[in-house]
Amino acid sequence: MAMKTIVLAEPVEMHGRRIAEIVLREPTGANYLDFGDPFTAVNSNGGFFFAEDKAVVANYLDACVQHESGAHVLRLLSLADARKVKKELLSFFTDAAPAT
Repeated sequence: MAMKTIVLAEPVEMHGRRIAEIVLREPTGANYLDFGDPFTAVNSNGGFFFAEDKAVVANYLDACVQHESGAHVLRLLSLADARKVKKELLSFFTDAAPAT
């Protein structure tokens, strides 16, 4: 199972310990069957585009963040670092798309 380590530009402190990186594990097939796709098709003016499903992304973060406090640690991150973590999570899906 693939893991991704995101080095934080602005480390945070939680319970007296410094956190300088966030590790994400690749979502499993069970996660996918439980949560579905993190993107949903949105119809707009006769066309459609894909938008992130906030609740589904949150479920994947809860499942995939490898930290003793789980995804709660993400609440401490700077906006830029939080966006990096989300981008890396979603890259598991965009990287898998050509293979399916």
